Amino acid sequence: MTRSSWLLFIVVSIGLTANAQDTLELREFQIIDTMALKLGSSYEQRFDSLNAPSSMPSLNVTEVLQSKGGIAFKNYGPGLLSTSTFRGGDANHTQVMWNGMKLNSPMLGTMDLSTLPVTQFDGLSIMSGVSSSLYATGGMGSLIAIQQSADVRSESARLLIGGGSFGTFHSAAQFNLPIKLLGRPSAISFSADLQDVENNYPYEDITANPWKREILKDATFARSNVSLSLVSRVTEKIEVEAIWWTSQTQRKIPSTINTPQGYSEQSDASQKTFIRLRKEEGKVQWTLRSMYEQNDNAYADIASGIDNLNRYESFQNQFETSYSIAGWLRLFGRVGYDRIRAQSGNYAKTYVADQLSLLGVARSTLLKDAVQLDGGARFEKFMHNRRVLPFAGIRVRPLKAIPIEFTASTASTARFPTLNELYWVPGGEAALRPEIGQTIEAGLSSAPKRSRASLVGYHSSYRDRIRWLPQGAIFSPINIDEAVMRGIDFNAGHTVGAKGKKLDVDMAYHFTKAEGRNNDESFQSLSYIPAHSLSLNASLGWDAFTFHMLYKGTAKRFITNDASAFMPPYHISSAGLSYAHGFRDNMQMHLSMWVNNLFDWQYQNMPWRPMPGRNIYLKLDLRWAKHS
Repeated sequence: MTRSSWLLFIVVSIGLTANAQDTLELREFQIIDTMALKLGSSYEQRFDSLNAPSSMPSLNVTEVLQSKGGIAFKNYGPGLLSTSTFRGGDANHTQVMWNGMKLNSPMLGTMDLSTLPVTQFDGLSIMSGVSSSLYATGGMGSLIAIQQSADVRSESARLLIGGGSFGTFHSAAQFNLPIKLLGRPSAISFSADLQDVENNYPYEDITANPWKREILKDATFARSNVSLSLVSRVTEKIEVEAIWWTSQTQRKIPSTINTPQGYSEQSDASQKTFIRLRKEEGKVQWTLRSMYEQNDNAYADIASGIDNLNRYESFQNQFETSYSIAGWLRLFGRVGYDRIRAQSGNYAKTYVADQLSLLGVARSTLLKDAVQLDGGARFEKFMHNRRVLPFAGIRVRPLKAIPIEFTASTASTARFPTLNELYWVPGGEAALRPEIGQTIEAGLSSAPKRSRASLVGYHSSYRDRIRWLPQGAIFSPINIDEAVMRGIDFNAGHTVGAKGKKLDVDMAYHFTKAEGRNNDESFQSLSYIPAHSLSLNASLGWDAFTFHMLYKGTAKRFITNDASAFMPPYHISSAGLSYAHGFRDNMQMHLSMWVNNLFDWQYQNMPWRPMPGRNIYLKLDLRWAKHS
């Protein structure tokens, strides 16, 4: 679809929904379809103002987690693969969940976060491996939970158009419309997001002697996401929801700057259909979820003679229920069954895989909710592998008058080999063992009226960790003997002033020491994992204007397991200015300008992959809203 067609489509969509309304308010963050029970005894960071008008114009989930969460990423460049290394995890150690359903590819085990647009979602949070025990196996580093739903309480519409340096163009349209369906409260919502980037930015060619400025070529990126959601409260106690989501990504992948110029192409197409049925009645509530996904990944490299199509279909199903036995004790259970069908030009045949999961949790609250205890276990079976994984946690709030709490938790974790690790030709190894780990963490948090702070320390150890290493002329996955991660996650924030004249300051810092060894070798630092990552955000609002400052720092990252070579640290600062104007009580316009990489830092996140220097981004954001 051309840009002009998209713009016409967006404007028409907004025009159909921007009718007379009463008040304009920012839609509150809400957990719409989370589980009935959550572990309050382990790390979680929520990003409540995901789509606030004055927030940094993050185009994808990666940018939110980097700028607001201080999370380190393996990032090959704008529009290229982007995966988290939170708590020392590899790309397939971060599980991504959408409304409780897995988004990670069963073939690769990963999810490219640069393909997920921020505008589509209502909520985003990142959890530690202990909390992830409630959702799925594999989140040994972290779990990223994304929420999306229609809202029966508010009527809203939004039009966003932005653009900037290096051929960047971004547009989005949304509406949420409460309706009556068979006389019952219901809502329909729509979201469309388009991003198009030429990525023709200058960089320093450090392979030349002396260094010289070049322009990146053959690095275009285009992404589109469209979703439609319908939710209905068919009775006072039963709610039904259906979401259809289609996404397409096309990218040219330039050669690294230390190789002859050329490029490869990759296109991804995915369609998801999600259905949820939920009932609450007295002490019992239950939820049934199902999602069907078809995903195509096509990769072509003319120079190497590669032209491959990778395709999978997955059908995920979950049934969960909770029961309050007494005011102090609650039980929670879930059973899940997934069927996966995958084929590739690098597979000997089409493979069909089944996954079964069982989860049971008991929660008790004692001493007038001052103490909360969680305990449970999950059973996972994927193809011929199976594991029982227990976990437990405690949260203590010693004094009601003082907003402070202590947490501690432990969990057994596992990651089963992916289909590519088992069956890829050449290199796959059908005899791979699952990764098995244990995580322990303890934390302290406080949230007085205008401040918030949390400090969590953790220690994780894994055996049989899977890594792709050279075995002669090809790379193959092998089980390395052991890996150990330990570190600290710190988050803090403070607010001064009130609406109209307000200063917000937030910071996120992560210290990670990740080491591994094979056989009887000594421990060495794991590659591409910085010991330190930090983000600082400050925003000063003065009437209709808001001034923003952002700093992101990433320490050096070793690129070999023997610590003989490393990527240097980098420090990126950005600044922005936004202006809000209300045309009527129900309509507002937000104009903003950001200067990213303010000091034009020339850096690489991954070897021989240059990142953009100073660039400018402009955004127009129009919003209508009415809340019942």
